Amino acid sequence: MTADSHTEPNAEASTSADNPNPGELRATPLQTGAQLGNNIISRVLVQADSGFTYTANNGGIVIQEYFPLQFALRDQDGVSLLLCDADFNPDFEQGLSEFLLLARVLSQIDHPGRISRYEEKDGTAWYAIDLRIRASLADLLNTGERLPEETLKTILYSAVTYLDAAHDAGALHLELSPQRILLADEDKLLICGFNTDKLHYPAEDKSNGHDYRAPELASFRGQLGRWTDYYALGAILYQGACRVGPTDALTRLSVTDRGQDDPLVPAIEAGKDYFSRSILTLIDQLLALEPTARPQDAEAIVSALDSTTSIQAAADSESEPVQDSATDDSRPSVESIDPPQAELNSHSPTVSQAGSKMLRGASAIALSALGKAAKDPNPEKTEARSRSNAMPRVKAAIGVPTEAKPASPTQSAPGNGPARQEPVFSESREAFEDTLKALEVTRSSSPPLEIANDLESAGKVLTGKPYNDFTLHPTKPGKHRTTPHQSSRSTGSFLGSVGRVFGSSLQGLYRHLTMRLALGALITLSALLVIYLLTTPRPTPLETTTRTTIEIIGATTHEPPPEPSRGSPNTQQVVSTSLPAAAQDFLKQDDLNRVNAYRDAEQLKLLSEPHFARAQGYLAQGHLIDPPNANAYSEFTAILRVDPQNKTATRGVEEIIARILTRIDKLVDAKEFTIAREQLSLATSVIAGHKHFTQTVAQIDRAQTHWQEELAREKALAQAQIEQHRRERERSQQIEALLARALTAFDTDRLIDPPGESALTLYRAALDLDPANQRARNGIGNITAFYLRQARDALSQNELDNAARSLQIAKAIDPTDAGVDTLIEHLQRREYLATEQQRLQAEADARISKAREMAKEQDQLNLAGGIKSYYGGNYREAYQFLEPLAERNYPRAQVRVARMLLEARGTDRDKPRAIGMFSAALAPVQLAASQGNAWAQSDLADFFFDGLVIDADYRMAAFWYQKAAEQGYAPAQTNLGVLYMTGYEGVPPNRAVAVHWFNEAARQGNRAAEDNLRVLGETEPSNAGG
Repeated sequence: MTADSHTEPNAEASTSADNPNPGELRATPLQTGAQLGNNIISRVLVQADSGFTYTANNGGIVIQEYFPLQFALRDQDGVSLLLCDADFNPDFEQGLSEFLLLARVLSQIDHPGRISRYEEKDGTAWYAIDLRIRASLADLLNTGERLPEETLKTILYSAVTYLDAAHDAGALHLELSPQRILLADEDKLLICGFNTDKLHYPAEDKSNGHDYRAPELASFRGQLGRWTDYYALGAILYQGACRVGPTDALTRLSVTDRGQDDPLVPAIEAGKDYFSRSILTLIDQLLALEPTARPQDAEAIVSALDSTTSIQAAADSESEPVQDSATDDSRPSVESIDPPQAELNSHSPTVSQAGSKMLRGASAIALSALGKAAKDPNPEKTEARSRSNAMPRVKAAIGVPTEAKPASPTQSAPGNGPARQEPVFSESREAFEDTLKALEVTRSSSPPLEIANDLESAGKVLTGKPYNDFTLHPTKPGKHRTTPHQSSRSTGSFLGSVGRVFGSSLQGLYRHLTMRLALGALITLSALLVIYLLTTPRPTPLETTTRTTIEIIGATTHEPPPEPSRGSPNTQQVVSTSLPAAAQDFLKQDDLNRVNAYRDAEQLKLLSEPHFARAQGYLAQGHLIDPPNANAYSEFTAILRVDPQNKTATRGVEEIIARILTRIDKLVDAKEFTIAREQLSLATSVIAGHKHFTQTVAQIDRAQTHWQEELAREKALAQAQIEQHRRERERSQQIEALLARALTAFDTDRLIDPPGESALTLYRAALDLDPANQRARNGIGNITAFYLRQARDALSQNELDNAARSLQIAKAIDPTDAGVDTLIEHLQRREYLATEQQRLQAEADARISKAREMAKEQDQLNLAGGIKSYYGGNYREAYQFLEPLAERNYPRAQVRVARMLLEARGTDRDKPRAIGMFSAALAPVQLAASQGNAWAQSDLADFFFDGLVIDADYRMAAFWYQKAAEQGYAPAQTNLGVLYMTGYEGVPPNRAVAVHWFNEAARQGNRAAEDNLRVLGETEPSNAGG
């Protein structure tokens, strides 16, 4: 509740708490569509104790409004503010000064979050920042993912530089949280919600979900400083690195005060294997419980941050992978299949993570993090996936899927940092690899056979595993590239391989001897069967005395008819008629043809299988058409020379051609045109006359021409951009130099002279180079405001010449300023009055009295203007009008000047001087009150109410308020209503009487009475303001 002179502190709280009226005043933000200056509010971003942060003009700018929530309310007009009590006025003014000082400092910094303009109006203030916000840091942390190290460094560097400017101006944030760090595109951020109340500790913000306050702030013990904000910044970075916020400071203090260990898990442990040790160490330093253990200024943090970057770069340069000396040369590495891509994916995790040393933009961080959160709401799965993605992937052969199992615990050695996870294949694939090893050992001492044309080679093929699958299986990546961490493991793998090969050789030797004997027996039996079928004469019906069944593989089984009974005389005749000789010849010939076809098929199979096996191995190794006589194409063509209709071999050749074309396409996509032509030339020389190869030549030429044209365009564009950037850089440097010189001239009071070196000339020169430069505009505005203040001071002291000179300068600087026109009108009125006074004084002595009356009228005008400003809340202007009158012993002026000195309204607090003025005014006020002057009766009631120079007596205060109120004096009516609302010395509160006097005062336009009626939920009188 607002009073004209004084109210009890508990009056407003009690009345507002008891009032359920939905129209009561509250601390609410501006509504969407409200206008603040020239800006249209879009929505609320953040709320802090010092005010609200909005986006305006469709999100194009950010606005911070000064709105101390502890002691201010939103008026019913939806824009202006009301204090909860007049006693809060000093706190409000102190916070307003801090807010404007912060705005001025942040408008001069070189940072994306620089303030472009600020304004003080209607007893409050706001500032604007030209930045389109995409998200807050809280939005990124709410995804539950760890932020990349580059993102943490970007946020830390930008936030520290922003805070440093505020710290240099004596401001502390004290309420830093992820919600108050706003992110934009291109590495831009700003920090909002700075605390401007230096008289009270900010309370814990429950809306954050976590307490980021430093120990000295949360426990109210210890000195606050830069290190207090650094702790909160470290807590935010800890959450970004570890996915959870750190243990709050109060809990840590409570535990350590009992002599127990700090419950906080250090970042160096919680973020291990995800971030560099140096950045985690810096976060732990920022979270130290002792303020002296934290970095003491921004320079220390930036130096530590720069050192982390240099250390990481050195580690990256030393972690280049090397070729393992134990790699089997007979098995090609992944690079032989696809050099560009294989080289890209063969690096260790450190190298792949260090591939981008440029700090990535905050906007890209906001979009990437939020996008993944929308697609995958499970943070644990996302975390596992992100760790998997950080590991290197070995590219398998072209067109072949890779099956992987989870890595076994034995695949990583403890103490070597994050283990490199390698894919583990299925049992069938492992068996296939063991078979290939055995084949390689068997073939290592002899060149590959063109055709298996002897029994021994055929036996080797038959004893092996039949291969009818010619698709390329994934290769194990373990033998391609190793990091220094894997050298011991590679040595162990080599020794194990030697043991396995030795055991396999013994097993193979035993199996080879056994199967060779079995094979010889099988072939002997087959030869005897064929000789028997060829040499056996055709049987006659009479010779068929034995029932037998002959089954030939691949032929139809024929069984002779049942043997007739011995007692039947017609048996032989029945047999002869059931199977004629021609039919028996046909069956025999058909069986012979089938035997021959089966024998030919078996021979082709025996001859083809070694080639199929070798083709399978060459495909797995990527040897499609080279080296000569040891590649998949030569093996398939060898099969086709023996069996031109072999579909499997035909498909193999077609697959080889498709893979060659795919490989060439990838080389073209990677801009490796020379290598692509070499591959195509080799393929053409080996596989002549293929139509796709001819078309590919033209495709390579077109792709290279297009690429060269693109390079030329990009080079020309880059050159143009470099030139434009150079010009922009020179212009920016010139503007910065002008602004620096202008600021120096402003601080040394060289505002408009000397010519060429004044602040005004330099700011205008900067505007000539950049008409939209807001810093230059603000500088010129500050010069105009300086001369307007001088003009007001001169008018308050009646120095009309000085006022006219200052207004003339201000008018020349900014002719559109409305304040200049208002003061010029005031000056003209003053000049007119001064001229009239001088003219009258120059006349005859008879008019001297009239001149004195005009001077008195002037004093009355000043008195009336001062009282109007006093009750209108413009205490600074009221003090300027009334203080000279108080010095001339005007009791009405003395009472109000004393009140402003006592409560520091419009001037500095000076209680002794205030008491002196109250004492000097008491006697004249008592005399005027006894004469029936309403203002004197109201002032005398204030004397009894305050008890400063006479004893407090609420009954006497009510008596004199009643006297003045009955005469229609609005301030007395308002204060009498307050007394009846709160009660005094045995007189209980009387709401009806209070409302009556508030209505009487409101009818005269008394703002305090109108505010009190709104607080009480009463309807204002219809003729208010009359």
